[in-house]
Amino acid sequence: VCPMWISLLRAEGLAVVDCTQGLVADRLLRVKRAKGNYIVVCNYDVVDALTPLLLKLKPALGFVVLDESHWIKSPSAKRAKACRKLCWSVDYVRLLTGTPVPNNYGDLWGQMVCIDPVSWEKSYGKFATRHLVRHPLYTKTIIGYNDLPRVLRLVAEGSHTVRREDVFGPDNYQFVRRAVALPASAAEFYRVLAKEWVLDAPKLSAEHVLKRLVRLQQLTSGYLPADDGRIEEVHTAKIDAVLSDLDEIIECGEKVILFHKFRWESTRYAAEIAKRYPGVPVHIIAGGVSSDDRGAAIACIADSLGSAVVIAQEQAGGIGISFAEAQHVMFVSSSYSFVGRKQAMDRVYAPGLRRVVYDYIVEGTIDASIEKAVAGKSSIHESLRNGDKHNIAFGVLT
Repeated sequence: VCPMWISLLRAEGLAVVDCTQGLVADRLLRVKRAKGNYIVVCNYDVVDALTPLLLKLKPALGFVVLDESHWIKSPSAKRAKACRKLCWSVDYVRLLTGTPVPNNYGDLWGQMVCIDPVSWEKSYGKFATRHLVRHPLYTKTIIGYNDLPRVLRLVAEGSHTVRREDVFGPDNYQFVRRAVALPASAAEFYRVLAKEWVLDAPKLSAEHVLKRLVRLQQLTSGYLPADDGRIEEVHTAKIDAVLSDLDEIIECGEKVILFHKFRWESTRYAAEIAKRYPGVPVHIIAGGVSSDDRGAAIACIADSLGSAVVIAQEQAGGIGISFAEAQHVMFVSSSYSFVGRKQAMDRVYAPGLRRVVYDYIVEGTIDASIEKAVAGKSSIHESLRNGDKHNIAFGVLT
């Protein structure tokens, strides 16, 4: 996102000080020595360290714009605290986000208090006591609200909403649900592990059950990590289903973004796709991938004349990137977040153009429960605490 802002600002003839690549000495000197009107552009990773310097510029510091402001929703994160200090030191503040409430209405405080610290209370504790009802055992979980109309009124007073459909017209996504069947041996393995790890395990906390459900999700994806750290492949059912769909897509010369959750999947899918479709560019975006490799993946989708595939972890490639030239997006394993899914899906959005979204679901497993939770904008965590472990493990979430 930062390079986009820098390009847009410079295209308007504005002086930009680029602090997006870390707090190296020459960039700090550029901020100190800059003359006249200029705009400092930085990312959230460096804003905490950069804030003391920016505050020294006051009164030259005139306004703050925070893009993707849901990244500062945390009351206690260092970058969120730094952003609040910056916002409270200037006269003009603008926040931009398409997902202001990723989890619950409590997420609004860290953002809206940047705009109006009086109405929203400078203390999160005071705001939470006034408006949030917490779970008696899991205190980080919000189960209800007090005086919610006041919260919504404050949001309306301090915000302006622009809906994408009002600008570009209705979305044009085609959804394809691929039901994946496990081989008999893998299905029996799943049943046994679900019984031993989850259903018959006594006195497990919800958090421990959730960790074991993640292991079951790894099994539906095709593998399990062994005790010694090795990866043991159990089946290729999902890989086979993906490759079957890719046959036609690649033949048509179209582009694909494949989202996944687990690191093993990126290298495994990349190897299979490269072997099956020699000559088709395949790139990986995951944690630890360099900015150069990330840029190469983005450029490949934008510039390639034929088919290309980017394999991306949802957290690493689902925000702040445009893959608008890709016609297909695949989800082979999913996070538990509706917002994360929506953000990832929208990487391929292009006004007025059809985009095909594939979900690969192993029926009768945790996959189906995650799909239902994400589609219903609910939380698998809450379903686990309030529901039946058996139903969640075997895909009958209600």
